[in-house]
Amino acid sequence: MGRCEYVLAKDSVNNKFEIRQVNEACENGKFSCTKSLTVIFPTVTIQLLRGSVVVGGAEVDLPVSYGGVDITRSGVRVTLVDSDYGVKVEWNNVHNVRVTVYGRYIDKTSGLCGTFNRNPEDDFLTAYGATVGNAVDFGNSWKTDSCCDNATDVPHPCETYPGKNATATANCSALLSPPFNVCARQVDPVLQGYVDDCEYDVCGCGDDPTVCLCQAIEAYVAACASYGVSIDWLSDDRYQQC
Repeated sequence: MGRCEYVLAKDSVNNKFEIRQVNEACENGKFSCTKSLTVIFPTVTIQLLRGSVVVGGAEVDLPVSYGGVDITRSGVRVTLVDSDYGVKVEWNNVHNVRVTVYGRYIDKTSGLCGTFNRNPEDDFLTAYGATVGNAVDFGNSWKTDSCCDNATDVPHPCETYPGKNATATANCSALLSPPFNVCARQVDPVLQGYVDDCEYDVCGCGDDPTVCLCQAIEAYVAACASYGVSIDWLSDDRYQQC
C-alpha cells in the first residue's frame, strides 16, 4: 500500500463496522508501515495510535469498555479491540494488523482484507464494485482521501537489495522447522504466504532486519494461536532480541 488512509474491512451491507489504516513511510523510505488504525462502530469510534488509544478526541487508559466494545492490551505490545458486533482487531503497534470477523458477515464484507464469501477469485473487489487483477489498482481504490498520491508498483525488495536475499531466505525458512512446524497443518507457512511475506519484510527493512523478522514471525505465531496452537518461540535463543 501507499502512504494514505485505506479501508481495511467494512460491513458493506449493514454498516455495522469499518476499519481504516493509515500508512506512512518505513524507516528506509521505500516501503509503507502502519501508522494508525481507526475502528468505527455505530456506538463508538476508536483511534489506535502507536502507544496510545484515542476515543472521542481524548486519550484513554486501558482496559476500557464502551457498550459492548472492549479495548485491552494483550501482552507487552498488542492492542486488542473486541466487540459484540462480531469483529476483533489486533495491532502490535508496529506492522502487524489482524482483523477477525464472525460468520454473520459472510457475503457482507469488502475492503483490502477482501470479500468474506469463500471465493478467493473476487478478493480484489474494488470500492467501485469491479474486480481487478492488479494489487496496486485494487489498493488505490480503497483510499479514503482522493488527494493522496496513488501507490505505484515497486520491485520486490529482495531484488532491490540482493545482498539481503540470503539472510531473508535463511531466517524466514525457520517457519518450516521447530518450534514453528507444530502448526504447519493448521497454517501452512508456504501456501498461506507467511514465508514470502517474511522474506519481503526482511529484505525491505532498514539497516537492522531483526525488527522486521520478529514482526513476521509474530504474525505467523498469532495466526497459529487463532487455531489453538501455542508456540513458545521467544524462549529460543535465536529470538531473544524479539
